[in-house]
Amino acid sequence: MRLAVTTTRRPTAPEHAAALAAATRHALPFAPRDEGALAQVARTAQADTLLVLSERRAAIWMDGELTPWQPGMGELRLRRLLSGEAGGRPTRTITPPALPLGPMAVVGGG
Repeated sequence: MRLAVTTTRRPTAPEHAAALAAATRHALPFAPRDEGALAQVARTAQADTLLVLSERRAAIWMDGELTPWQPGMGELRLRRLLSGEAGGRPTRTITPPALPLGPMAVVGGG
């Protein structure tokens, strides 16, 4: 799984800076949105999954679908990955910046 960090379509300067800082902190590529569609952003970044960050929320774009972050999602995904139920294995742990998300997001590889 190739993961990149991006922003919403029209990020504020602080949102852009926070997303860039998160990408840097976790050694992930940052893909500027520039009002483009997420599929185009992913192609340009050579990523199949995007972590989309804004001041109010985080979402994961995968397989053409944008899934909003829900507290507890990372813990559930980790349990499924470790039990073998979801296949693959955990590859990265992500903590979106400045968001009250509770448990960290765990993105699995296949």
